[in-house]
Amino acid sequence: MLSNSPLSLTNQLFSLIEKLLPLIGVLVGALLQSRISKVSQDRDRRHTLKTQAYVDFLRACSEIAISQKSMDRPKEVSALTLLMDAKARIAVYGARSVVEHLARFLRMGAVLDNPKSMNAFGELIKVMRLESLGHGAEVMNDDVIQILFGRGTSNGA
Repeated sequence: MLSNSPLSLTNQLFSLIEKLLPLIGVLVGALLQSRISKVSQDRDRRHTLKTQAYVDFLRACSEIAISQKSMDRPKEVSALTLLMDAKARIAVYGARSVVEHLARFLRMGAVLDNPKSMNAFGELIKVMRLESLGHGAEVMNDDVIQILFGRGTSNGA
């Protein structure tokens, strides 16, 4: 039987709160976990978009070089389309340092026929690598140029 005394109502209120607290805790925990998961998924998605833009840029550069050597104009046009798309995505999703290094390379004429532009391209790749893999992924520019072009630069940058 329910009593209307203030003490009895207080006890009933405490009893109800005691029963609801675990449910409230579970709901708050679920909401927090959902939010954390969404933030993590968004961060992973942005990282994937950024990294894919970097990879597509490098792939397009390779395809352009190969198609120009073999004088395959249709393949060169296709690679130029991929390059433009990748550059646009880098402008949108890329890290600030990558955008700055890409702009520096493009201002040099975006050609790889001299040590200065090869060095700028190597620096761009170094920054892309660092932005994609994080600290601890630093490499020497001469190593990048050696891998890409089969020779180092004369200044050892």
